[in-house]
Amino acid sequence: MPDAATQALAALVGRRRQLLDMLGAKQRRLPQATTPAVRRDVQVHIRWLERRVRDVDTDLTRAIEASPVWRVQEDLLRSVPGVGPVTARTRLAELPELGRVPRRAMAAVVGVAPFNRDATLGFARSISASAPPASCPRWRSSPSSTSS
Repeated sequence: MPDAATQALAALVGRRRQLLDMLGAKQRRLPQATTPAVRRDVQVHIRWLERRVRDVDTDLTRAIEASPVWRVQEDLLRSVPGVGPVTARTRLAELPELGRVPRRAMAAVVGVAPFNRDATLGFARSISASAPPASCPRWRSSPSSTSS
């Protein structure tokens, strides 16, 4: 169980995600607003949501800066090309054990560790009876799946 500070950080990251979801919904709603009053109201709400996202980002920055351990971990994460402040903070909040458990255990926690499931007869049967997943490149590029 994460400590109170880690739970608070995770709550802020979750709140930021919620605000961004609402902001996206309002931005998609804006072109559908037909009357000036509704359009103005949606624009006001979009500006409010943008301010709230900035406020939560400020709170996240303060929380990270208040912890020497988090500052070091964030700096380490951000040293990886392509990892910015949002990704680093999300990883710190959602994976507090990052850097403290062996890499194979972390891979299992994240869900990317390969597990051998050959011994499970029911699993093997279900794979052979179903179609390949849509994410499989070979399946997506086959002529039968691309023709309309």
